[in-house]
Amino acid sequence: MVALSPVWARRVVCFFAMCLLALPTAHADPMGDTAAPAAGLSAQKLEGHLWRIDSVSFERPMRRDRYNHIRPSVDDGSDAYIAFENGEVSGSLGCGQFSGQYNMSDDRVEISSLSGNHWKRCGHEFNERADEVISALRSAARIERGVNAFYLFDEQQTSSIRLELFIPGFDLSEFFYSFWRLVSLEEKSIAEPNIEVRLDGQSIGVSMGAFGAEFAFRYRWKKFIAEGRFSASGPANGMLPPFFETFGQALHRIASYSANGDDLAAVDPSGKQIMLLRRIRPTGLEYRYWQIAAYGMDGLLNPTSGFVTFVRGELQGRSGCGGFKGNYTLAGDSLSLHAGTLSYTGWCAVAAENEQHLIIYALNKASRVKEDGGRVLLQDAQGSTNIVLVSYAQQTPH
Repeated sequence: MVALSPVWARRVVCFFAMCLLALPTAHADPMGDTAAPAAGLSAQKLEGHLWRIDSVSFERPMRRDRYNHIRPSVDDGSDAYIAFENGEVSGSLGCGQFSGQYNMSDDRVEISSLSGNHWKRCGHEFNERADEVISALRSAARIERGVNAFYLFDEQQTSSIRLELFIPGFDLSEFFYSFWRLVSLEEKSIAEPNIEVRLDGQSIGVSMGAFGAEFAFRYRWKKFIAEGRFSASGPANGMLPPFFETFGQALHRIASYSANGDDLAAVDPSGKQIMLLRRIRPTGLEYRYWQIAAYGMDGLLNPTSGFVTFVRGELQGRSGCGGFKGNYTLAGDSLSLHAGTLSYTGWCAVAAENEQHLIIYALNKASRVKEDGGRVLLQDAQGSTNIVLVSYAQQTPH
């Protein structure tokens, strides 16, 4: 051990003392993160941005989850968000909107005149949670800055609202309703030639052999934000290959993309390529999103906004309420298919439910494909048109 002279010993002690004084103090907040005390610029940094209401925590019993957190976004997959700008506060809890006024100075905040639009068509449980979140916003008095987040506390710190900066993803609307082949993932070439990806306005689907998965995503402010949850299908008792987990994790890391001809490259925030897709061009009836322009029997056709796709012997679609799925064989203009109800999403009106059944019935009668200008007609064995298909119009979700 090297002995220090008294002068150098004093210098070392002073150096470490200055380092300790320079370190910011921190404390554990109710959300489990480390929050730093607010600086004088808290209000200015909070204003003019869009914030996601990640969760609301209460110290008092709330009969919520075991962590006593309220998650405003869990009802319908929509983002709960809030914005502070020029004295006006506005936002949404995923169902309905709210607005009011606010005053901010340094680490203080006051929110007043807060009101919502009665949360129309929202369930009772959602309304109850929305009331609690609104109550927490009204009682907010202090601002604290944490790691990648802001927190709003009431005066007694019995409630805490965690706000995360809303970071948008990337705009994929120009590629909606298209099919792609996966060329590489995480800089590794894909040996399996039949891994296919489909993009539509509500999900990204990926299939590999007999297995398939659908990744739901949110589409707010013309931006893509991956959720990570996915539903999968495959052979009975078959184990889902780990590829699907890897694919889902990669989606979360995508920050932007670049398109070059039929190639679509997705990259992370540093510009590193995460995946490469190559467009699959439509061939006749297959690899195309078709709008079901009309359906019916015996010459009587009814308009609808449903759609259907035909890919490698499998058909999928949505109409009325929920969706349908089935198998088909196509040889020339001869078509044989069998479709059935896939699922219903939430509550369905009787008329929408009936429309779904009638469209499935009409599809199952198809035995011939006939091109008619820009339309495709699916006809039964007697030559009657039961389904009219037109190329699905490019639409941007809202």
